[in-house]
Amino acid sequence: LDTLSCNFAQCGDLGFVVLNRPYGVLQFLESPAWRERIKEDFVLIAETDHIYMRPLPNRATATAPVGYQFGYMNAGDARLCAAAQPYWQDCSVVDPVGPSPVIIATDQLAKLTPHWFALSMALKRDPAANEAYGWVLEMWGYTLAAARMHIRHKLWPNIQIEPASLWHCDESFEKANYYTFHYTYGLEYSLKGLPSAKVGEWSLNKRNYMQHFPPKDLDPPPKCAGACAHRLHALFTEAAQALPNWPEGGRGTTGWVEAAGGAAAFD
Repeated sequence: LDTLSCNFAQCGDLGFVVLNRPYGVLQFLESPAWRERIKEDFVLIAETDHIYMRPLPNRATATAPVGYQFGYMNAGDARLCAAAQPYWQDCSVVDPVGPSPVIIATDQLAKLTPHWFALSMALKRDPAANEAYGWVLEMWGYTLAAARMHIRHKLWPNIQIEPASLWHCDESFEKANYYTFHYTYGLEYSLKGLPSAKVGEWSLNKRNYMQHFPPKDLDPPPKCAGACAHRLHALFTEAAQALPNWPEGGRGTTGWVEAAGGAAAFD
């Protein structure tokens, strides 16, 4: 598989802490590229820090999307439910999902997205909702818009895993048969394989490569590092070795403690 071609939305952040994802999706839906490229009945909404560890089956239906259950998307929390009241009252039918990872019917996404965008903008302009939802505000825009349209998601815990050095990284990581590795957290270790809450002597962290691609030959993790570190290193290496014209220039997996100007703390 070669690298994927992209259509880039021209949206800016409009005050959103991360990105205004609903506006990006809305622009894609309204573009000729959507009609030219998307011929399937279902689409997967993914993020750039998702890596697939095995083929992902489609468990969605025409009326029920599939999503991942996020612990912080809990509409049963009194404060979070209160912020939703001007827009939707029944918090018991608000699914604990965001817009990614989601498998959804293309027709359903086309109907949902304008409401997702409009509601996200309304939440952003609402001081109480903006404070309550913070950087995940557009995720709440998505799930509240879905609730208002009486769309319920099938929750699929194994669709992804979000491991870090300090959690979800032992032998159970491989045994659970997850489909998506969401490398949102850095994997930080001492050279002896001890996990760190700070920058590690061995570090595989997406924030290390904001400006440059990682080199093709990344030093492997210490032998005693967690299973997720060995898996992510293997996935990075597979991509770097297989894709043509891999750009290089970034630092490898060592030397980041010195670059950060201090010593790591190992637990």
